[in-house]
Order: sequence, then structure tokens, then C-alpha cells
Amino acid sequence: MKLALIIKLLILDPIAWIIYTITGLFPKSSKIWIFISNQFADNPKYFYLYLNQFHRNEIRTIWITRSKIILKELRKKGLEAYHLYSLPAFYYALKGGVLIYGAVGEGGFIYRALFVFFKKSIKVNLWHGVPLKKIEYDDTKGKGIGKTLLRANILERLHLKWVQKLLEPDLILATSKKISELFQSAFKVENNKILLSNYPRVYGLLHELPGSEIGSCLQFYNQIKNQKYNEQKKIILYMPTFRDNTEERFFEIINFDKLDKFLAKVNAIFIIKLHYLSKLNRNVQVKSEIKQYKNIAIFDHAKDPYTILRLTDILVTDYSSIYFDFLHLNRPIVFFCFDLEEYLEKNRDTYFSYYEVTPGPKVRTFDELLKCLEKTCMGKDDFEEKRKEIRNIFFEHTPDSIEQLYRNIFYYTNIKRERIYDSGARTQN
Repeated sequence: MKLALIIKLLILDPIAWIIYTITGLFPKSSKIWIFISNQFADNPKYFYLYLNQFHRNEIRTIWITRSKIILKELRKKGLEAYHLYSLPAFYYALKGGVLIYGAVGEGGFIYRALFVFFKKSIKVNLWHGVPLKKIEYDDTKGKGIGKTLLRANILERLHLKWVQKLLEPDLILATSKKISELFQSAFKVENNKILLSNYPRVYGLLHELPGSEIGSCLQFYNQIKNQKYNEQKKIILYMPTFRDNTEERFFEIINFDKLDKFLAKVNAIFIIKLHYLSKLNRNVQVKSEIKQYKNIAIFDHAKDPYTILRLTDILVTDYSSIYFDFLHLNRPIVFFCFDLEEYLEKNRDTYFSYYEVTPGPKVRTFDELLKCLEKTCMGKDDFEEKRKEIRNIFFEHTPDSIEQLYRNIFYYTNIKRERIYDSGARTQN
């Protein structure tokens, strides 16, 4: 048996259970909502900003972070936030009646450990994207709990069972009834735990909330904004998903000299935003080589990309769920799936047929990508109606349903502790 597992089972798990039990004795305030996330980004960020703008007199929203920079910027805006390793953070974790979070696994051990303080709190998982790829218990190839359980022995399963109980949400957000059905399987939750609404970050994509620049690299944003509106450049954003096996291939098949000349020809900027878990983020050589090009830029992988996404004219992606949110802008999407068969075989299975739910041209080589981008920059777009069709399948509600999402959580927490199924405003064509 591995030493790490022994320590977890005989020391860490019992300590966590004792803390979990004791903190459950403390009274909770339904008016204190705690937000935690590894970064100031994603659905928790935009829900936090929305509530601070429109419901500050009804509830108290508190962001807990381990970033001193984020902490300083939030406080400068008059937003309540505390450092993770501070007494106020500990105190309000004990008092908070509602916990708002996203994908816990990506927050690391420290953020998962915070859950021992929220036994009696209403835990609301806003998740972080419409799942094209299989997730959690359904994921038996990637990094999900499904694959972990397949390989786990009896003692490892015992530990995992405790961790999953600790992280189990009282409510989880899904964007449509189709996604709700998937989440029941992926998270092993009952239908009555699922809230239907659009994502708060989609609201943030379409509306400039005060504070949205925090965590999103304001200097880079202003630079791109100037190039778009003053220099009339097309903004092309490349956002690939995380890969276990073929991450380096993009940089092997792209001729950056040729790409830079092409971009000058079509008057465009090509921004590369890698997944923040990508191993390539540590490749200093690649970053330094790209910096020499005038029309190619790298966006900080640790920053929130949604301010840049708002400026984007053409999204280039592969299997990332980012494209679902981008559908609300109804702008062209190019699917650069150079490793499709290998990815599906070795990395992740998908819930849907890739070709049926990706409303845009699929390209496999660098030359195909350039040809497709040239046509798109010239205004050719054959997928406008298909994008609307796919959007309406996966999003049954408009971004304004964020208000009803708040009301549903508030109602559940303060009155009946039972969810209201439908979050109002329907998607319109």
C-alpha cells in the first residue's frame, strides 16, 4: 500500500471528518454567500460580480482567494474578499450559509479541503461548461472520478467515497434538460438537485459587469481592443482543450512564419490561449519564439479569457466547451481537430457525435486552417443558422436567466430548501 494512501486513510480523513462534524455544529447565515475558485474566473466570478451589482442589499457575498493580487484588486473595487489563509476567511467559512463554486478538481487540494467547513451550508456547483467530453463518473479515459474508480482498490475506494460525499452539491447548474440528464449520471445526483439556467459567465460575455476586468489582464485587453476598433483588425482566438498525449503537436504542425505573413495579409491578430492545465504553459522556448511575431500573441493561461472572447471575431478550437458559450455571439467557429481519432481513442469519450454538434468547418492540417481562415475573414459563413440550432439545444434559457438563478438559490436557501425546476427566460432565435 502506498504511504500517501495510508496517511490519507489513517490521518487526514479522520481529521477532516472530525472538523467536518464539529463545524456542522456552528449556526449558518443564509445571507452570507461564500465564493471559492482557483482563479478569479468562470461562472463563480460572474455570478459574484452580478450579485454585487444588483443584490448587495439582500445578501453578503464574500470571495476567498489565495492570490494577493486578486485580493488587492477586489478590495480596490469595494468588493469583500479575504485571503485563504486568514482568520476572516476561516470565520466566514464557518458562518456562510451558501457556498458557490465551479470545477473543484481544478482548484487543487487546498480548495477541496475547504469543504470540511461547509457541512450545513447549501453547496451550489455552477460547473464550468457544457460537456462535449464525458466528465466525472462518466469519464473512464481522462482524469475523471470514473477512471480513478476503475483503477482503485478497496481502500482507495473508501477514501474516494468520503471525498465525494464531502464535495457533493446540494444544487448543480445545467443549461438544458439534455445536460441535466447527463449530469445526473456524471455527478450521481438526483434530478431534484439540478437547476436549469444559462451560465453566469455567458451573461458576463454579453454584459460588461463592473469588476470583470479583474483577473483578465487589462493591459492585454486594451491592446487587443485598440487593434480591433482603431486598426480594424480581425481578432482570431485559438483556445484548445487539455490533452494528455498530443499537446505539442499544434506547435509542430504550425508554420509560424507563414502564419504571421498570412495574418498581415488578411489584417488579423492570432491569439493563443492554452488550457491552464496544459504542460505547454511551462515551455519558455515556445513562448519566446512566438513573441518575435507581430501578428501572433499568447494570452496568459492563468487569466480569465472572457473579456477577450467578447472581442473575438473568429474562434478556433477543437474539443473545448468554450465554443458552446461563444454560440451566443453567433460568430464563426473553426474546429481545428488535427488529432481527432487519437484524442477520442486515448484521451476522452464524448457524449455526442462530434460532427453533429460542432457548427463550423472542420480542418485537419495547417494549410486547411489557413484556407478556412482566409475565407472566413472575407465574410464567408455557412453556419449561422446551424449555430443558432445548436445553441438552442444546449441552452434553453437566455443569459438574463441569471436573475432567476439567483432567486431560485435564494428561495431554496431561505424558504423551502427545494429547488424550482425552470429558470424563466427562454432562448430566442
